[in-house]
Amino acid sequence: MNMSRKHILIPIDGSQFSQKILPHINLLFSPESHRLTLLYVAKEVTSYDIPRKDEGLWDNVSAASRVDSVAYENQPVYASQVEESVRDRIETDLVPVRKTLTDSGYEVNIVVQFEKDAVEEIVRFAEAGDVDLVAMATRGRKGLRHRIVGGIFQQVLEKIHIPMLVIHPPRKNEPASSPKSD
Repeated sequence: MNMSRKHILIPIDGSQFSQKILPHINLLFSPESHRLTLLYVAKEVTSYDIPRKDEGLWDNVSAASRVDSVAYENQPVYASQVEESVRDRIETDLVPVRKTLTDSGYEVNIVVQFEKDAVEEIVRFAEAGDVDLVAMATRGRKGLRHRIVGGIFQQVLEKIHIPMLVIHPPRKNEPASSPKSD
């Protein structure tokens, strides 16, 4: 690992939209001088999130952890097991994204965190993790919808003390524009 590389944090939620930042990363930052961290903040698992056996509980536990159906049906499931299963699924889902970036020459790290507040975790991770830039896509919502739904990037921007690259990908009827830095 080359420690002289600049560290770019890319909060990603698994959606195609959150990945729209990636072509801009390829365009603007060379793999030789930049390393990337894909940060996925998953909802914190609590005992209230673990369904009872009759609610499809076992759908959340990986098949690899099943011994046999009788023993499996009678075993409790803990929040840590659900988190492990969710983490494995997220990391597996992000393998193609990582491969695309590593094929381009980037050093890529995937981090999955479980927290109640994605904004707070993005800010905490960025400021504690030797991050030089946070790069995100935004939907560019405005007005009442923005106030109700909230903008993750806007909340991060208001709290963070690290430079940010924010892109607003064009909608289907909008012409493409060049990346902008905020």
